[in-house]
Amino acid sequence: MRSPFLEKSPYEADGGNLIGRDPRSIPKEQWLETQNEFPIGLKAIRANCIDCCCYQISEVRKCVCTHCPLWPFRLGFVPKGYREAMEQQKRGHKAVSMP
Repeated sequence: MRSPFLEKSPYEADGGNLIGRDPRSIPKEQWLETQNEFPIGLKAIRANCIDCCCYQISEVRKCVCTHCPLWPFRLGFVPKGYREAMEQQKRGHKAVSMP
């Protein structure tokens, strides 16, 4: 069964393959029919990291993809040092460079 979140690409370069629909165009009824849980925020990030690691949960902790924007949040929380750095940045202080 094809996902209701997919559609045939309107772009010739895609060769008629399926692509993900614009989530803004999906009505509430379709979301309710297809989703059991609606993870948001850190839960959604954690779920993405688990998916990225082929559902090997122990691999999420070991992740070395530090260039990934989700990496600091992969364990399901905002690290204290990260939070403090963001607060300092909001106050207008420059970030401390690493040697």
